[in-house]
Parts: sequence; C-alpha cells; structure tokens
Amino acid sequence: MPVRQHGGRIGRGIGAGLTSVALAAAALVGVAAPAQAAGVPEKSVGLQSAAGWVGSYYVEGVGNVYCLQPGREPAYTEDPETVSEYNGTYTHDSGGVTGTAEVDITPREAFEISYIAATYGQLDLAPGAGTQDEKEWAAATEVAIWQRSVDELGNGYSPYSWFHSRWDQWPGVDQKINTINAEVADAEPSATGGGSGSLEVVMENSIDGEVVVSMSLADAVATLTIDGATFPGGQTSISGVTDGQRIPITGDAVVDPENPSKQYNISVEGSAVGTGSGFGEQVQILQSSGQMMAHPAEETTVAFELEGAAADPILEFSPVVTTQAPEFVDAGESFTDVLTGGVAEGSDPWLPTTSGYIPVEATGTLYGPMLSIPDEQETAPDWAPVAGTAEATLEGPGEVTVETDFVSDEAGYYTWVWEIDGAAQSDLTALFLPEAEDYHFRDNFAQVVETSITPSGIVATSQVSEEEAAITDEISDTLQVSATGGGWIQKDGARVPVTFRGTAYAVDEEPSISDTMPSDAVEVGTTTLTVDKPGAYESETIQAPAQVGYMTWVWEIREEDQPEDIRGYVSEWNDQFGIPAETTELYGPTVGTRAETDVPVGDTFHDVATVTGYLPESGVDIHWELYEATQGENGEWVCGEGNLLWTSSVQRITETGDYTSDEAPFQSVGEYHWVEVIETPDGEEISRGICGVPNETTKVVEPEVTTKAQPTSELGGEIHDVATVTGPVAEDGYDLSFAAFEVPTTPEGEIEYPEGFTPVDGENNLQWVCETEPVFVSSEPVTVTKEGDYESESFVPERYGKYLWVETLMYTPEGEDEILIHRGECGVELETSYVFDVTTEAQDAADAGETATDTAIVDGFMPDGATVEFTAYQVDADAPQAPEAADVAVCTEDSVLGTTEPVEIDGGMHDDTRIESDEIHLPDSSVDYKVYWIETVRDSDGDVIAEGECGLPDETSTVAANEEPPALAVTGGGDNALPLLIGGGSVLAAGLALMIVQMVRRRRQAEAVTASAGDDLVEA
Repeated sequence: MPVRQHGGRIGRGIGAGLTSVALAAAALVGVAAPAQAAGVPEKSVGLQSAAGWVGSYYVEGVGNVYCLQPGREPAYTEDPETVSEYNGTYTHDSGGVTGTAEVDITPREAFEISYIAATYGQLDLAPGAGTQDEKEWAAATEVAIWQRSVDELGNGYSPYSWFHSRWDQWPGVDQKINTINAEVADAEPSATGGGSGSLEVVMENSIDGEVVVSMSLADAVATLTIDGATFPGGQTSISGVTDGQRIPITGDAVVDPENPSKQYNISVEGSAVGTGSGFGEQVQILQSSGQMMAHPAEETTVAFELEGAAADPILEFSPVVTTQAPEFVDAGESFTDVLTGGVAEGSDPWLPTTSGYIPVEATGTLYGPMLSIPDEQETAPDWAPVAGTAEATLEGPGEVTVETDFVSDEAGYYTWVWEIDGAAQSDLTALFLPEAEDYHFRDNFAQVVETSITPSGIVATSQVSEEEAAITDEISDTLQVSATGGGWIQKDGARVPVTFRGTAYAVDEEPSISDTMPSDAVEVGTTTLTVDKPGAYESETIQAPAQVGYMTWVWEIREEDQPEDIRGYVSEWNDQFGIPAETTELYGPTVGTRAETDVPVGDTFHDVATVTGYLPESGVDIHWELYEATQGENGEWVCGEGNLLWTSSVQRITETGDYTSDEAPFQSVGEYHWVEVIETPDGEEISRGICGVPNETTKVVEPEVTTKAQPTSELGGEIHDVATVTGPVAEDGYDLSFAAFEVPTTPEGEIEYPEGFTPVDGENNLQWVCETEPVFVSSEPVTVTKEGDYESESFVPERYGKYLWVETLMYTPEGEDEILIHRGECGVELETSYVFDVTTEAQDAADAGETATDTAIVDGFMPDGATVEFTAYQVDADAPQAPEAADVAVCTEDSVLGTTEPVEIDGGMHDDTRIESDEIHLPDSSVDYKVYWIETVRDSDGDVIAEGECGLPDETSTVAANEEPPALAVTGGGDNALPLLIGGGSVLAAGLALMIVQMVRRRRQAEAVTASAGDDLVEA
C-alpha cells in the first residue's frame, strides 16, 4: 500500500508547518482556499482500456485531480474551492450512459475524499509516469472517490458496476479498492478539540528523576516547562516532546548552608499540537462546464494543554569513602593514601551546596609492618601493629590525597582502615545524614587496594670457584644471601622467592672496584639463581671467554627478573664491578709455528704448531689456513677471504706439544702464507696467527731449466736438444718434452715473417715460429726425478734450414690435468740448430815456391756472424789420405804452412755460395810433396761449428819440386856403375811413377757441440 505523499501543496503533521490552530478554520463550509491557476485537465496517472480511462487528471497549477461526476467529460476548470459538503445534480452523457445523477458529499465524505486522494492518489507523479502498480493505485483511488460522490447513475447502476469494464482486465485494481475502503473506515478527521495529555514526575532519588509524557494524539508534539529542576543540558524548557517520552531531570537540590532545608519542590507543565489523521472534513473542488474535479484540502492541526505534575523530594545521603594506597612505599618514604568520596548503595547523591558540597570528616588508621598480610576482614585483629593515624575532610565526591609525616623504616605490609563517624560531623552535615549521630561507616581491614608494601632488602656477597683458570673453563660463583632493613616479606604463607642475576664480564687488565661498568667490559654470560631464605647458594657455571685476561662477576636483583605477581616485594640491588673475590684470572695456550720454506712445485707442504701454556679442560681446536701472498695498499701483508686458498681439517689439542697440519694441496709457483687458528671446541676463536711472518711463509719454487741444442748438422744428419735441470724437483717428478720448429724462408733465402710483422733489432723476432706446427715432437716425455742433463730424441731434418727447439716441463697431479711448470723461450740462440753443408775445392797442383788457394762451397742456413778460415799442412808426397790420415796424425802443428784470415759468411740461407781463401806460399823443395787443406767454420762467438777433415782428396794440392836433387857419389867404374845406375834408376823410376791423383774429397762436418754430460747425460 502506498504511504501518504508529501509533494506539492499537500503536507502532514507538524512538519508541514501547520502549527497554528487558526488553520483549522479552512475546514469551514464555503471558505475558499487561496486562488490557484486553473486550466484544461489532461489524463495523468491511471489505466486506459478499450472501455475508457480510469485514473487522475492533471490541471496546471493544481496538480493531479480526480473526477467527482462519473459519465461526464472534463472541461476547462475554475479555481479550486475548499468545501466541507456538496450537493447537486449533473447530466452524464459519456461512457455509454445518459441521464441525471446526484453528487452528494457529506462532511465525512469530504474528509474521506481528501484522505484517499492524498494517501493513495499518486499526487507527486507527472502525467504519464508511474509503474503498473502506481497506475493501479491511481485507478483504485478514482473508483473509491466515485463511491463517495455518486451513489447511482441515471441508468440505475452504481459507477463501480457500470464502469467496471474499464479496469476488469487488471484484477489488482479491485484489490486496492477494497484496501482503501477498509483503511479509510478507521481514519478520523482532525478537529480543533479532542486532544488531551498528562505529565508525571517520577524521582529515582532526592535529586534525579524523570518526567513521563502521555498524549491522546500519537503525532502530537509538546513543549514543557519545569521549576525546581532542570532538563538535560540545564534547560528549564524543552520542545519537540512526543507521546510516551521519559525526560531525565535533575532537581535543584542545592543546600544553602545559611538556611539549610531537607525538602524542596519540583513542578512541570506543558502544551501540545497534533494533526491526527491530517485532514478535517474538507475537500477542494474544481468547477467547470463539464466534469467537476476533486483535490485534497489543506492538512489541519489540533492544540491542547497537558495536565501538570509536581514532587517534593526529601534531601538525605549516606557518605562512604574508598581508597587507593600506593602499592609500594620504599624504606624512608612517607605514607600516603588517595581517598575517593562516594555514597552507599541506594543512597541519594552527595548533596551540593551553594559553595560546593556538604563536607564529611573521615579518620584513617595505618596498620603495619607485617611480614605477611591476613585475609580481608571487617575489623583489624588485636595483634596488628599501628603505624599511624590521619584525618581527612571529604569536600564532596572525588579524590583527596592524604599526606602523612610518618615514614616506612622496615620491610613489610602496611594497610589502611578509614571510617566516617556521624557523631564527629558538623551540624550541617549531620542534618542530611540518615539517623544523624548514629550514622557510621568503616571499610574492611587488609583490603588489597588499601595496602602498601615496603620491599625487603635482600643482598649477597660471593666467592668465585677459581681464582685462576684456563680460557673457556667453566667457572661458578657462590652467593651468601641475607636480608637487611627488616625481615623477608612473605606471600601466601611463604617467603617470596628472590631471583638473583649474575653476569660475567671479560676485561683485558685486572679490574678495579667500581660502582659503574667500564666501557671496555664485555659481557661473557648470564645466569640466574632463585632463593627463598638466607644462606649460601652456588650458581650455575659460566664458560670463561676465549681470551686471556680476567673474568669478573656482578650480581644484581632486577625487578623484571622476579615473578610478575611479586614484583616490587624486594628492592632492586646490585654489587660492585671488579670485586677481587668475584674475579678470575684467565690464561691460555701459547702457539709457535714453523712452516716448510722452499718446496718444489708439485709437492705438498705443511705447517707445524708448537703448543705450550694453559689448556682448558675441554681442550682447544687448531686448524691452518693457507693464503696466497698478497699486499694491501700500504704494502702490508693481507690474509682475507679474497686470497684464502685452503683450510686444513681441525685437530683437537688436549695437551702441549707439536701438531702438524694436513699436507696443503699442490700450489703453483709463488709465495704462500700460513695462519694458524686456535678455537674453542664450539668454534669461538681464541687466537689467530699473524699474516706474512717469515716462519709462516712457504715458497713454492720451480727448478731451473737451461738448454743447449745441437748447433749444426749437415743435411741428412741428426739433431737433438739437451735440457739441464737444476734446483728442487718434486717427489713424483716432472714430464720433460721437446719440440722443434722450422723457420720459414722465402725463395730468396730470407726469413718469411708473418704479414704485418716488423722485426726489431736487438729483440727476439722469432717467437711466433713456435706457434706454428712443429716439425718434431718427442714421442714420449722424459721423466725428470732429479737434477741433471736430459737429452731429447734425435730427428733428421728433411731440408736445409734453421730449427728452433722448445722444451716443456709439466707436472701431472694424480687424477688431474697436467700443469705447466716451465716452457722454454722460442727463438733463443742456444735452442737453435742450423742445417747446412760446407764443402771445399782446393787448388789441384802447384810448384814449390809458388802459392796455392782453397775454395769453400756453402749450402743451407748459416747463423749470423759465422766465419770460415783455411789452414794448409805440408805432408810427404806419400802421406796417407783420409780417413787413415787422422789415425797417424798427419796434420799436426809442426806441418802447418799457414792459416788464412777468417772470412765472414752471410747469415741466412745459401745455395752454392763460394768463398775463396787467401793465397798460401808453398816452400821450395827438391822433392815433391802434398798440401792438405782444412777449412774451419766458427760462429759469432768463435766456437767451431764445422771443420774439414785431414787428407780429403778434394782438399789436397800436389806440389812439384823446383830444385835438382844432390849428385850421387861414384866409386870405381866398370861393371859396378851400371848396377848402381840401375839401382838408382829404379829408385828414380819409382819416384817419377808417383802420380798425383786428383781425388774427390768430402768434408767432414763437425758433430753438434754440446756440454759434456758425463755421468749425468740421460738418453732421450
């Protein structure tokens, strides 16, 4: 069902602004409302069927209106007129019915039409608006109005029956018509009389109460005025009061001390305005030449007076006092208490006066000290000691702090008992107390809130278990506990437990006794000890720090260490720092170390620590750390995470002596620093060695390798290399291998450098050669296990050239990849072999007294700075040729005819280069002889790198005699002469028959010159 609409001109209740009783005059018959703009009605909200329209019309300036004359067409309307009743006839000629009908509206029907239109008529909707449900309500409103304006049409039908076809397709319309008719039957029109109400004053006590409001009109609003009391906020008048409201009041119960009275008066009165149903017996009608329209009349109000009320309260109150004593009062402090004035249960409030409140005198007694507190009870026991009494004046409700001049000088419980005695009050106060002088209040003895505690003073002295100990040893302390300043306070029938906290501190130097903690003291550990009576108590042990110095105890009682329910029962306390009886001197082990010094690369190495001094019972752990030698910015040695290489396993030290580290793993050539670390068994560091000290330095060294390759060879001959190893050699030995590389040359015999490479005078310009493919590599490496000479395998070069040797020394750890120890430099002269041939062609024959020469023919690669010289030897004509000549020492110093000046041979590749010697003078001779030539080739250092062989045919010149031989002596004649001649002729024939035979002589090239290996020479 829709609720009353409040749009447009229609309002309801006090909120509509119709608070003046004068507005009720609008309900009088024939009184016109203010003029409204009139106009032609148009369909607004309702239902349109084939049978016709049922619903409201809209008139400009008025709003939605409803027809009062069913069967008649709307026409231009006049201004609305407010009426309380209407009677007249009209002719209807629309909707399929003609005739005359009577419009008869009684005052009750005028009220109902206004009420129905305003409540259900959808007056706030614009033309054409509304939901289906709202349209059905508008249709039902129109039909309900017809039922009150016209009973019967001219054809004998009621408007409901004749026009039902207009809405019968919407069953909800009939349901809504029934609802309207049922609800409007209970509605009563508003009137200028008929409202009533009453007031009642209900007091809770002599000051506080309520005004209860009752009114006959549910929507009435009242204004009240009170005397002798005030409404909330101190007001004496209040508006907007509704039916059934209970308004708190506070009586003006202020006592005048000069003229006190126990009774006063409160009175209250009021008036109200209501609207009832909201409408009187009125309706607005709009006349026209056609249909007459209806619109709700203005709402009306009802004003009436309320029956007043009064009360005469009697002033009386029962003062009491509650207190809150401080929980703790330290020895030497004064006792205090905080009192709060109040009233007993069921009592009136504490009475105010013109200058404050009625004063009340109270007396307090403080009992104590007591080491235990009894249960709360009504009166104090006879045995309870009295510490003092105090007086207080309560000047109303609220707090009063009582200060006393008696102090606490002994530990225990102290409890207050406060009382108010009526006989001790002033006449003014006694006037307002129940039973006057017989009034008495006293609170209970031993209330918790009235009890203060002076804490017990518990102290202790102590003695450590060890005056001297090793670092990390376990050390305890024994406390001698006693109470001072009274007894040991109790709770629940037993002494309260006291927890001592003992803290051990480490310092480097012997501590001095002090009330404050030195800045260099380092906390080592803490333990607690809980006691409940005087006596000796041994603490748990605390492990001494892992540092040499002193450990001293400090004992204290901290409030936070005590159980929460007894905190404050014992005073906080602490002893001094550095007391000798609480101090232990700590000693530790001394460690000296000596690491292995020079170690061949590939061998493991270790460090040895010698431990002396104090060792803790649990022992200490040692391990070693190995660092690569590294210097910081200022040149100091640094051992840190960045250069740590290896850490040994941990060894437990339980007695003094020598301890050897694990073998450090293989390290490359370099310098390494050991650091020994001493720790407790649980890993706390005690000491650490110094980085970089000489006795903790190990140098890993490699052996020195020098080499000398076979310098020269003829084409087709073998060449090899010899490495000399000196210095330390690893136990597992090294692998020595050799490789040879050929220096490439151009067709012109020059070295063929890589593209873009520019050789520099005085530098090794051939290192790049050994980056090419070698022409020879050792088939198996030579194992080097000691110092000595190690010869490579030999190989035969395929062509003339310059060959560079490179030796490589490797170490192969077990199960790992091999590691390079040494690699020779490519291109050094001692590691170079030259392959060349030098042959000669001596002058075939010459005469004695003349000169002769020799010619050297060079093929192959010659070193820079090489020279050749020629030596001539005079030998008998029948001297043996090579190779027999070498066996009989034909070419000796005694047979030297001369040696030519050295002739330089260009370095590089040669092809049939010929070098002719200087001339050698041949001595005169009466007999023929021979000259054997030997050419000698030397390098730039003068060492022989090639030399001819004595007696080679190509190196032999035959020399003919240039003098007659001496005459033969002839004795006798005759027959003897002929045999001599024959004999002589035979000899001569033999000499003449000696032929100088030209022989092809082959030069012997010297073998590679190497250092004598002796017993140390090892064949590769």
